[in-house]
Amino acid sequence: TLSRIIVLNGRGISPAVYGGSYWKIPFIKEIVAGSDSSTPPTMAISVTETWLKSYVKDAEVAIPGFSLFRADRSDRRGGGCAIYINDCITITEAYSFSDRQNSLVVAYSEAQNILFACV
Repeated sequence: TLSRIIVLNGRGISPAVYGGSYWKIPFIKEIVAGSDSSTPPTMAISVTETWLKSYVKDAEVAIPGFSLFRADRSDRRGGGCAIYINDCITITEAYSFSDRQNSLVVAYSEAQNILFACV
């Protein structure tokens, strides 16, 4: 069963923000991969303050075994949010929204009757 949800304030997961060794995606991958048999598998990773922009491709911030849903703030620095959802969960509907003040990502799995949200 999947029951672990990780919530992070990313404060910039974009390779354009930090680059190289400061880039945070490898750190998040380590958290997910570092799970042992006593830790439940990760269902979702919710990240606030992604600082992603539209020119950053999903592949650049991908985490193997997870689907990415994101809302990027386009008009100024900071903001944005994302949810990485385990590939074993089928997402039926997804919605994202971002403006100068808020970002929102919502994903719903009808099969599992689970609603994921990140603001």
